[in-house]
Amino acid sequence: MPDDTTLPPEARPSRDERLARLSPEDRAAVEVWSLGRRARDLAAAGAPDAPAAEAAYREAEAAAIEAEILMRRVDVEDLKARYPVLAGDAEVTVGVGWQLLLEALLDRLAGMSVVVPLVREKFGGLDAKVYPTGRWIEAEFDSVGEIKAPAQEAALRTCEACGAPGTLRRDGRGRTRCDRHAAM
Repeated sequence: MPDDTTLPPEARPSRDERLARLSPEDRAAVEVWSLGRRARDLAAAGAPDAPAAEAAYREAEAAAIEAEILMRRVDVEDLKARYPVLAGDAEVTVGVGWQLLLEALLDRLAGMSVVVPLVREKFGGLDAKVYPTGRWIEAEFDSVGEIKAPAQEAALRTCEACGAPGTLRRDGRGRTRCDRHAAM
């Protein structure tokens, strides 16, 4: 089956058709994330019902975490307070199972003239974007890959949801999970 994005727009499946291909857990996760996206759009537009939309999203997210459909994510505000290398508007969307890996990475980057604007899961592994704060010093540029490598390698053996030993699972998308959180 070809990738949907390679098809002409008129031949691409509808949102409902794409959702039908997902597991029930993944469909629920997509719906929660959609609520969050709509709440952010309303807030950006200055809509008066934005706070209510944000509250509905937070309730749905909490219920999905409780039902173990979504995993709990690291507290980005806490990390920003403790690690100045994180950008003030950094987006950190990894699960709490990788928190210690991320903190070790941020500790190793401390003192370098770099900033980290994004940390996420990508292809089942930990992906951290690191950019210079000024002129890029070649020695630092060369060392960033070596500094990131241990965290990236460890993430592929660590459940992102809980931190237990995990394996990379490919079920439509790559995720590193333990047996307990394999469906999450």
